[in-house]
Amino acid sequence: MCGCLYNWVIETFKEWKGRFMKDIALNKRTNLKVVLREIYKHRGLYMILVPVLIFYLVFMYKPMYGGAIIAFKDFNYRLGIMDSPWAGFKYFEEMFKLTDFWKALKKTHCILLWVGSFMSFQFL
Repeated sequence: MCGCLYNWVIETFKEWKGRFMKDIALNKRTNLKVVLREIYKHRGLYMILVPVLIFYLVFMYKPMYGGAIIAFKDFNYRLGIMDSPWAGFKYFEEMFKLTDFWKALKKTHCILLWVGSFMSFQFL
C-alpha cells in the first residue's frame, strides 16, 4: 500500500511540476505594467492588508530593531539604549574567544539536528 501511495505522490508531483513550468514559460512576458494593473484592480483587498502591515511593523519589527542595537552597545540603564556608548564588536570578539562558546554552539547544533530530525516526521 505504501508503494502505491508513494508512486501516486511522485506522479502527481511530476504532473504539477510540468504544469508549473509551462505556466512560467507562458508568463515570461509579464511586466510591471500588468502587475500594477492587477494590483489596482484588486486595490480593495490590498487596503485590507494595510492595518495588518502597520501592526506587524510597529509590534513585531520595531522591538527587534532595539534588540539588534543593544547587542552593539555598552548598555547603561540610566542612559537608555540610544544614549549608551557604542561598543561595536567588542563583546562579540570576547564571546568568540571563549572555548566554552564553541562547545555550547556545537551542543546547540546537535540538539537542533536531533530535535529537527523528529519534528520533520510530523508533516508526513
